[in-house]
Amino acid sequence: MAARDRATVMSLTAPPSDDDLLRALLSVHPLCSRGPIIGFLADLASLAEPDERAPLRALLIGLFRRVDHTPPGPRFAEYRPSSPGEPARYAAYGANLLLLILCVSATVRASELFEGEPEVTEPWHDQALLWRSQLTNEGWSSLVDTVTLDRLWHGTRRDIRLGIGGSEDVPVVDLYWTLDIPPESTRRLADVPINHHLHPDMLRKKAWFQCSIQDDLVQHALEPLSQAIGHSVSTLLPSADGELLAAAHVLLRLWVEPTPQAYRRAAKALQQAPLADGHRLFALLLRHRLRGDAGVDATTAAHVIEVLRELGYADDM
Repeated sequence: MAARDRATVMSLTAPPSDDDLLRALLSVHPLCSRGPIIGFLADLASLAEPDERAPLRALLIGLFRRVDHTPPGPRFAEYRPSSPGEPARYAAYGANLLLLILCVSATVRASELFEGEPEVTEPWHDQALLWRSQLTNEGWSSLVDTVTLDRLWHGTRRDIRLGIGGSEDVPVVDLYWTLDIPPESTRRLADVPINHHLHPDMLRKKAWFQCSIQDDLVQHALEPLSQAIGHSVSTLLPSADGELLAAAHVLLRLWVEPTPQAYRRAAKALQQAPLADGHRLFALLLRHRLRGDAGVDATTAAHVIEVLRELGYADDM
């Protein structure tokens, strides 16, 4: 199939690759649902010479780009060892093409998979939602467990590097990357809060609408905070060490890990963040944490008390 595809790429009128058989075989379940299969395929691909793997990789990437835009051919249509709907078959085939690409070449970037897209995170997010919604729970979990993902900057543009295996640790969220604020952006230098337009109430509505176990668990954990200080979730604060942190994150971090840095971040959040009706409650929680902390050093305590006094919260607590 790779040889046939290579022989026709020079023709402007060449038909797309005939992948009917491959599509029929790979549109049922993700290959990673059975762990040894991926290792076997990767070992098999490693036996090929680089000049043999390169055209195969190009072919698989081309098939991945077209999978959502080309219907399956009529041949082998009756091959259905199970009976998933067409969206599920699209999802399984796309997932398996990605897995085959990674078996052949170890890594691939989203900018290669979605060539020509001005921003690759959006089509990747759409693709991931398709997999999440259409694969079985076992298939979706095995895909996430098998494929590693690194969030990168390529100059001023975001990119994603995908691989197989590696560390099971998930890095902390970089909100600068999430919000598409490049390393050289002047927005990183401004010591002012960034208010995200998505209010926690809308996040809760979307989670409620989707009836997702994962989303419900996250919303359930955050409900006491988001209901009392909703703006703390969407108010983002630049930190001195180059991070962008939600005010809610700052407060929760202080309560579970009351380091001097955590106290100073919380005091700064109180000074900067427009938390509306939740501002006083944020100050109250900061003060309560300070009062109950026998290990806080005098310099840190004095700084927090001074901030509370400047904002008018020292006398009524």
